[in-house]
Amino acid sequence: MTSTVNLPQGHSDRTSSWFEQGDGMPPAIPGNEVKYLIDGEEAFREIVAAMRKANSPGDFIYIVNWFCDVDFALVGHAEGGQTAQTLRDIVERASASGVMIRALLWKEPDSSQNASAVAFFNGAEATAKDGDRGTARAALRNAAAIHDNRGDKPLSILGVHILGSIPRALGAQHQKVLCVFAEGRLVSFCGGMDVKEDRIAIPAHRPRGLFTRVGDDGAPTGEGEPLHDVHCRVEGPAAFEFVKLFAEKWNDHPAGLKFNASKGDLIMPPVPDREGDHVVQVTRTYKAGVYKFRPDGEFSAPRMIGHAIRNAKRFIYTECQYFTGAPALTEALLAALPNIEHLTILVTHWEL
Repeated sequence: MTSTVNLPQGHSDRTSSWFEQGDGMPPAIPGNEVKYLIDGEEAFREIVAAMRKANSPGDFIYIVNWFCDVDFALVGHAEGGQTAQTLRDIVERASASGVMIRALLWKEPDSSQNASAVAFFNGAEATAKDGDRGTARAALRNAAAIHDNRGDKPLSILGVHILGSIPRALGAQHQKVLCVFAEGRLVSFCGGMDVKEDRIAIPAHRPRGLFTRVGDDGAPTGEGEPLHDVHCRVEGPAAFEFVKLFAEKWNDHPAGLKFNASKGDLIMPPVPDREGDHVVQVTRTYKAGVYKFRPDGEFSAPRMIGHAIRNAKRFIYTECQYFTGAPALTEALLAALPNIEHLTILVTHWEL
């Protein structure tokens, strides 16, 4: 979770109003340039442009994602009239140039989600989903991926395993982060954008589920897709916070330490110089007892949001996929009501 405020010269006192800076909170870092990317087409275009610059040893691409599909076209037409670019294409090109590539992808209990992407990054032979690649591709150089199941555990009753994909409230790897170091510059991305086709298109083959909307012909309508979300592109010293986030989680995982021993430690770039006038605070939500570097967990993200809510003076607009399970934020909203003119909430359909 990232919060940004644009503070012109002479207005640095607003930092304390918008950023919670108590004990245990990450710093509010000035001197950044933040670009907001609305929906998948805009976000993937910027992501592809950044990754295509990584083309030499010493460069890196670090990925954290809840869902990662390497075989759909991130952009319909790449710059210069080239063909569509998949993540597989971009990563293979970077790998051939000696770029360090690392990925942390969630392993959902009772699901094969991200299994093919992890196999690709780790050098397993793979073909495209439609099987049109035919022959095996060369294994990636200096690439590695972890299928990360920390946080979300299978649901068990009296020791009997029931189902793993239901209890997401127990904690899941749900961050979407990309860090690219290329040409001596660092750029990081964060937000809600999974590397998934439904962010830019209605998938061609949709399994019909209990709540799938269908037309008169019985076919799924794809209503609600492409999915709507927002991503951020961050340059400046705050971009380094995402590299630290990745390194903490990677080096905390036993598989990460094994990859470090066999493929080399993570590249840690210098902290970038100031780029603009945005103040950025990078916050997190980690369940207690999952990560050795945060044994008691971390809940700086809801603290940051609650602090901003309590300091609202005129209005609050908020959109949330679920809008449930955060009593502290509910209390903050109720406390803010006497101080604002209106509160506007957008939530998704009741099926979620």
